[in-house]
Amino acid sequence: MNAAKPDDPSLGKGVLSVFRALGFLVMRPGLWPYAIVPVVLCGVILVALASVGIAGTSALVDKIEHADGVATAAVWFLKILLWLVTILLSFVLAAALAQPLSGFALDALSQRQEAHLGGPARTGPSFFPAIFASLKVTLLGLFVGLPLLVMLAGMSFLFPPLAVVTIPLKLTVVALLAAWDLLDYPFSLRNMGVRDRLRFFSDHFGAVLGFGLTTALLLLVPGIGLFLLPIGVIAGTRIVVSTERPVP
Repeated sequence: MNAAKPDDPSLGKGVLSVFRALGFLVMRPGLWPYAIVPVVLCGVILVALASVGIAGTSALVDKIEHADGVATAAVWFLKILLWLVTILLSFVLAAALAQPLSGFALDALSQRQEAHLGGPARTGPSFFPAIFASLKVTLLGLFVGLPLLVMLAGMSFLFPPLAVVTIPLKLTVVALLAAWDLLDYPFSLRNMGVRDRLRFFSDHFGAVLGFGLTTALLLLVPGIGLFLLPIGVIAGTRIVVSTERPVP
């Protein structure tokens, strides 16, 4: 008897992978501690950075007040403004750091999904190499994607009618960046280099685009990013496994 052939995932399967991943996670409470790690780490880093930043800006403004005799109302306005900027910057930095620092938990989710789909046991890279590899992949994606987004935005600004073309193109770039980032985890478990990853994107472009578009559109919902991260990793694993063996 011939072995069943693996799927050739389509755009529709890329879309559905996100919702199947959500179902997989919701139905397994034992995985929830892994899924919450990015949110917890982001919160801890945010509180630490914001606390240091607020204390530092407050001390700086107090020195200005004592030195120049600035009015109390102006001092408080300046303090509140600097506090808000500090909190915003702290959140951006905390969110950026939370993903690579959560690599061990996200790798575990990817491994559990693959095991559920009948894949072999895989061992991911150790903690610090995993962080370095994740940052490298993310920076590579941004190095390519951000200039494209800036170029498309500039084209729309200089010639507004081009927005009919540039808006879908920008959404496509964002979708591919999201897919590139989230597929890093199943790719890393397979020790896939950049060339192999690019070949995967080319060979299975429809599924990658459907997966990325769904993720990118969900990311438009405020505050959902870190909660969507574990779901995206599981969904990406489903797509990769489906190119190797049939998946339910």
